[in-house]
Amino acid sequence: GQRADGDIVFFDPEWVLEHVAKVPSEFMLRARNAANDIQIGGDQMVFLPVQGPPFVRRGLERRDGRLADFDDFCRLAQTLPDFDSVGSLPCEPNDVPLDSRHLDLQLAMYENTDLAVGAAQIHVNGVIDSIAMAQLALGGFDVLEQNPGVFGTINANSPLVFDTRMLESLWLLAERNQIVNITPFILMGAMGPVSLPAALAQQTAESLAGIALVQAIRPGCPAIMGSFVSNTDMKSGSPGFGGPEAALGILATGQIAR
Repeated sequence: GQRADGDIVFFDPEWVLEHVAKVPSEFMLRARNAANDIQIGGDQMVFLPVQGPPFVRRGLERRDGRLADFDDFCRLAQTLPDFDSVGSLPCEPNDVPLDSRHLDLQLAMYENTDLAVGAAQIHVNGVIDSIAMAQLALGGFDVLEQNPGVFGTINANSPLVFDTRMLESLWLLAERNQIVNITPFILMGAMGPVSLPAALAQQTAESLAGIALVQAIRPGCPAIMGSFVSNTDMKSGSPGFGGPEAALGILATGQIAR
């Protein structure tokens, strides 16, 4: 029922707000150990390790991540009280084949932790296999239907695009009532406006469009308004992580979400 002009879909604001309102304000993410179940929403804070770095540093050595490093990061998340979940990708192990890597990573998380985990949402087969493994670990499909056993982070390919792989993963997570974390991938100065207020406006539009789509697929599916707003390093063109702009963007996003 939305207006389309070529490749661009214009969402009716009232339709978007009507669907976003269907997201539950609080929900639980199940862990293999019930004592480590996570409550999301309300006044709860949940902490995860950084997700997705391709490189690992041990002492003075900086190199590509390996599966053994992934195992170690899982064990650290399990051991340190600072973390509520290992997430899905504390580092990218480049020593295992890409086509089956997600299976190795999901297994490693279940073998090395009893924390809540994220899905391999980079493609639809990763989501299918992640949900199937969560069913084995947590007690079957009916259990996951009532309380999600995985979450998936779905990135908007900013500006204003969700690509096919992300949409397929979003659709499957929503159909199975698993947590969908809509996170636009905005690098100010490259994939969005250079100013923080304008970038936040773009991020909010992309987030709400994704969350509304989740609710159109399955009303009441748990969803999260994510943030990845950061700036572009003008020397290299790479993401400028750790800067004050990113910190202010995350703080502002939390306020907008509330």
